[in-house]
Amino acid sequence: MNRLPVYRLLGRLPGKVGARYRRKFLRKTAPARFEAALHRTRGKTCIDLGAHLGVYTRKMARTAGRVVAFEPDPWTVAALVRNTANLDNVVIENRAAGTANGCVTLFRHPGFADDPARYSVSSTVVPAKTNVVRGGG
Repeated sequence: MNRLPVYRLLGRLPGKVGARYRRKFLRKTAPARFEAALHRTRGKTCIDLGAHLGVYTRKMARTAGRVVAFEPDPWTVAALVRNTANLDNVVIENRAAGTANGCVTLFRHPGFADDPARYSVSSTVVPAKTNVVRGGG
C-alpha cells in the first residue's frame, strides 16, 4: 500500500504529530528526489559533505563533471579513497567543511576501536551528538 498520500496529509497537522509524518514523507521520498537531482548535475560540480564510505559520492560521480567529497575522519577517508579509486572526477578532502577556517575536534562512537567499519558512520564534529566521545578510539 502506498502510504505517501497519508503521510503528506497527516504532515499538515500541527505539532509533534505533523512533524513525525513530515519526516516519514521526506524519508520515503528522499531517494527519488536525490535521483531527480542527479539529472540536473550533468557536467557540474557536486559537493558531498560527510562523504563517509562514498555511496553518494559514487552516485554523483556518474553524472557530475566533478565531485568534491569532504570527510573529516582519517580512517573513513582511507576507505573512501579505496572505494572511489577508479573515479577520475572525484576529489577527496580529508577535512570538515565549515563557514570559517580553524580546527575542529573529531568525535567517534565509543566502540569505534573495536569495529571501525560499523561505527565510523557515527563519527562527527558535532559535540552535542549523544552517541560519541572525544577521540572515541
